[in-house]
Amino acid sequence: MNIRFLGTGFGAPYKNRHQQSILIEVGENAYLFDAGAPVTDILSFSQYDMSRIKTVFISHLHGDHMNGLNDMINLAEFFNIRCDIYLSEERGIDAFKTYTYMQLGNKDSTRINFKLIKEGIFYDDGILKVTSYQNDHMKGLPCYSFLIEAEGRRVYITSDLSPSLIDLPDIEADMLIIEAAHFDAETVVSKCNKLKVDKVAFVHVMPPEKYENIKAQKAAFTVLYPNDGEDYIL
Repeated sequence: MNIRFLGTGFGAPYKNRHQQSILIEVGENAYLFDAGAPVTDILSFSQYDMSRIKTVFISHLHGDHMNGLNDMINLAEFFNIRCDIYLSEERGIDAFKTYTYMQLGNKDSTRINFKLIKEGIFYDDGILKVTSYQNDHMKGLPCYSFLIEAEGRRVYITSDLSPSLIDLPDIEADMLIIEAAHFDAETVVSKCNKLKVDKVAFVHVMPPEKYENIKAQKAAFTVLYPNDGEDYIL
């Protein structure tokens, strides 16, 4: 399993960090978790074959996790993209179906198939399995974290969480990819120390100065600070 961090930033523009987007590759199959802007540009500039993207998972309908979807849909024919896109709400599906038809027309709109995320195991193509956990980031509206399993490895992507971190379960994983915008450094490292995880990658860090605060904490795990464009192999 290869994990490529396409965008590791928070919602506002910041130098050298784009909005959150994480690509997981298993063999020739690619899966995109969140699609912050400008994910299509990033993949295109690196000459990535976007026809490899089999499925896109959008954790919630905040712009910094889905702003890149419009370009991906608009350029689906150009980049030969044919994929399923899982969204957290039916309202989002209805809106993106309309946009897809406007951009691609009746025939080519079938390139993109929209589906609804459901809590629990909702995706298993025999290569990669995804279990969703609803969290409290959007205060009652659907927002999900994802447990990804493939090739005997487990990766947990939190998406955005509540300030209390009550919605981070006691997981076991080879890698935890956790946001660090909505709570302080001491709280998040203390919580992660109680989990059975080998590596913790901090993304969505706000303000950027918090990186230094995280580094100052005593961690019982391998700490990763991925930059945009970096790959990690599990």
